[in-house]
Amino acid sequence: LYFLAFLDSAHHHRPHTPSTIMSENKSGDPPLLDNSRTAFHSSLGLKDAYDLILSVGEENGTSPGCIHPDELARLLKWSAEKEIQLRAYDGFEPSGRMHIAQGLLRTINVNKLTRSGVKFIFYVADWFAQLNNKMGGDLDKIREVGKYFVEVWRASGMDLEKVEFVWSSDEINRRSSEYWPTVLDLARKNSVARIKRCGQIMGRQEAKDGKQSRHNELLRSIFNSRDEDKNCSEEEFLTKYAFDKENEKNTADNMPVAQLLYPLMQCTDIFFLNARITQLGMDQLKVNVLAREYCDSFPKKDRKNRERFRKPIIISHHMLMGLVEGQEKMSKSNPNSAIFMEDSADDVRRKIQKAFCRPGDITTNPILDYVKHIVFPCLQERSENGSIAFLVERSDENGGDVTFRAFKELESAFEDKSLHPKDLKPAVSRELNHLLEPVRVHFASGEPKALLKRIKAFKVT
Repeated sequence: LYFLAFLDSAHHHRPHTPSTIMSENKSGDPPLLDNSRTAFHSSLGLKDAYDLILSVGEENGTSPGCIHPDELARLLKWSAEKEIQLRAYDGFEPSGRMHIAQGLLRTINVNKLTRSGVKFIFYVADWFAQLNNKMGGDLDKIREVGKYFVEVWRASGMDLEKVEFVWSSDEINRRSSEYWPTVLDLARKNSVARIKRCGQIMGRQEAKDGKQSRHNELLRSIFNSRDEDKNCSEEEFLTKYAFDKENEKNTADNMPVAQLLYPLMQCTDIFFLNARITQLGMDQLKVNVLAREYCDSFPKKDRKNRERFRKPIIISHHMLMGLVEGQEKMSKSNPNSAIFMEDSADDVRRKIQKAFCRPGDITTNPILDYVKHIVFPCLQERSENGSIAFLVERSDENGGDVTFRAFKELESAFEDKSLHPKDLKPAVSRELNHLLEPVRVHFASGEPKALLKRIKAFKVT
């Protein structure tokens, strides 16, 4: 319906051309950056700003944390020369309570970018959450959760001076004639197979281990309100209309159309928000690459569109592990596998105590993951001179108290088993509780408390 509503307007509006466009640099070599010039809207020199932005990305052995860092260097230099502030963005679906990967890790990364002079756009993707059937597709509930997310970030230490929150439904409706023509053009230029490869960005997996799929849940609701087949049992109804369970996961016909529309819209958002840097998780890499491919679809003689659609610089951050063995990404579906931003101190201690943490294992260890990506960066940020002192309290018979000043030092001690999980876990719980306490206080009274109560009552889908 949105397509049909805005198709006609697409013929009567010229595409929006942002004024903040970087002139194309024909040289393939990055400019040499130093600190003789400061980054625009930052007290940092260009080299320090560049290094700080790169530190947000994760090098994981298969994908670089930053796609084309040479382009980032040129963009920072251009921004300083032209005195034009760069814009980065991340979109988030309001989807139940916030865990520390979305809260603490996101706060750390946003603060790094804004300290480098970048304006950060948080895209509150309420329509996207509806497409993804979050909160049962109830837009009113989704918007409530979006408000809760914003409140969490306010309380978590995020510097909001250079942060802007933009609601997708409001902004798309306000500037629809700019938005939908790009969605349509992306749809025209890409095959179904190409868009399907971006499907993982929705973060959905089919139900396993005997759980009903969303399709069968829908059938059950239809059964309860049906006008036909009133004489058949629920089992007969489901059998008659259900998909082949053996082929359900691999059959393209069973994939919701939303999984094709979603990547097209997310790709459009990058240009719609004039974001020169996309700062999302590693799981969003494919759609960000799609945006770069789209920029190549315009011939060189089409200067108008080549000026308007500039390849984004992709900074992909680390995906924090879940607390359960083998869980590569923190999940809300199992409350014991994630630490939520307003969990009590006892909840944090209990979850950390039960977390997978095999002695000597430094590769698939969520406790070390939290130390590296949350505890140490936060200790460094709140230190006056940038030094780190992470205290692990131990009994005398276990070697006595030890202080680690670098993650590599702690990692080595854990690998050679001179540091045991039973000693490390209480120290991690202590630091996480210190970081979460301001959020607990914020949600302990007033409207934030009432908001959290409503959110906890929602069924997460």
